[in-house]
Amino acid sequence: MNLKSKSKYFCIVINEKAPNELEAIQVRLYDCAIFQFYASIIHDKDILSNGNLKVKHLHIYGEKSSQIALETLLNELCDKLNLNKEQISIDKTSNDFLYIQYLTHKNDTNKYQYDFKDIKTNNEAELLARYTKAYKQALTEEEITDHLRNDKTLTDLIKNIGLDNTKRYLTIYNQMRKDTLETMTETQIKNRILDLNDCINELCDLIYSNYGITTIEKMEKILHKYNFKN
Repeated sequence: MNLKSKSKYFCIVINEKAPNELEAIQVRLYDCAIFQFYASIIHDKDILSNGNLKVKHLHIYGEKSSQIALETLLNELCDKLNLNKEQISIDKTSNDFLYIQYLTHKNDTNKYQYDFKDIKTNNEAELLARYTKAYKQALTEEEITDHLRNDKTLTDLIKNIGLDNTKRYLTIYNQMRKDTLETMTETQIKNRILDLNDCINELCDLIYSNYGITTIEKMEKILHKYNFKN
């Protein structure tokens, strides 16, 4: 690793040296505003190839507003987070989506699956947008229908199949639920589909908005506004 090389995008691993140290580091990471955008998660259930539990560690994806050298960032992390260099592994990354995706091991079912809600960040809307974009590939109608049959909530759908695929939810929802909607009047069905369309559009606008930090609570308010379960 060339510490003189520069980047805006970094992947970092910090090993714990003292009990509850990583939780304190996550708090300082937010307070110190080291990164323009970051996402972090503690891994405490990873297993080594010999079957032993891996040392508890903290994964961080960090993004700067302009390029800096790895060495400069390493020194900044040590100074502001009160760490020694031996605790820190740092490298550049060219794919923020894949590394954010790796935080939960979403694409590696052989590893422990961490909860998306355990990721800490300074911008929840940006985190969810990027986590979603990692799965933005177009799915087949059958694949989306499978998600719907598993009774996914709208929030789950957005996280798991992406915003573009979620918009297609409307058409498939109408087709799949046709038989169960027969007891409703035509007007009721039409209004409910319009509600769903408006709800998804509001969620999409919220997630991709550049105006301030958006919280999960704001997303929940939109779901409740249109009377959808969360």
